[in-house]
Amino acid sequence: MTMATLASTNAPTTGQSRESRQARSERIFESLPALGTKDYLDFLKGARRDDPPAGVLVRAYRQLHPSDAADATLGRLANSGDPPGYLIRVVAQARRRRRQLGAYTPDDLVANTVGEIVSTIAGPKGRIAEGAWALYLETCLEDAYRALVGRGGFRVGSPAEDETIDPDPSLEAAGAIGWRARVEPSQLEWLEAFIERTMNEIADDDIRAIGLDLFSEHPTPVSSSEPKDPNTLTGRFGVSRHTIYRWQDAARWRLYDALDRQGERDIDLSFLKFGT
Repeated sequence: MTMATLASTNAPTTGQSRESRQARSERIFESLPALGTKDYLDFLKGARRDDPPAGVLVRAYRQLHPSDAADATLGRLANSGDPPGYLIRVVAQARRRRRQLGAYTPDDLVANTVGEIVSTIAGPKGRIAEGAWALYLETCLEDAYRALVGRGGFRVGSPAEDETIDPDPSLEAAGAIGWRARVEPSQLEWLEAFIERTMNEIADDDIRAIGLDLFSEHPTPVSSSEPKDPNTLTGRFGVSRHTIYRWQDAARWRLYDALDRQGERDIDLSFLKFGT
């Protein structure tokens, strides 16, 4: 069966699924008390993780910003207290990274992630939070981690400086391949073809090549102990790991935007983890 036939065969069902999810989100949003009113503020006090869904509150926040009601909405979304509510993923992941934080603590990473949320949710980056809260949290956590201890597990002048961690090519490759395991098997063939088309549309030669490699079946290791190793991306392109990671994230953002705009399939965008 060709890809065109596959898309045609599945289009009605997937189209209805996508419309249904959007309709549900719209229905919940429309059922909120009038934004900015006392009833709305009272409603926020009882909000819990997934009730309403985070994306609904993000949409409300972005419409209300800037205002006291927007601040109250963000207070519910970015509350890392006990229980952590909408940030439960951030708290759990920060704890799992305890050994990578050097002299910092998981609480430091959570606090920095909240700072990323506060500074980005009203802008273009925050747009993805309306439809993919988990993906948005992942990007904020990664940015917070890099700012705190750096890409390699340390930053010059930071408390973790003495705990330099060499890159592990096998872990980097496993992370790149792992996206397939986070996609429904019935969606994988369509998604692979969509990714290839999207990457080939990227004008920048380097980002296009990096994107095609990133989503290939056997992605190239980013780096090794030998800076000029031709079997790594840093050796092949003659740039730093930071530049490779930046190009990879640019390719991911391009794919996210393309998937967010397409109407053929209902794809869970949380498979697009940013950073390593």
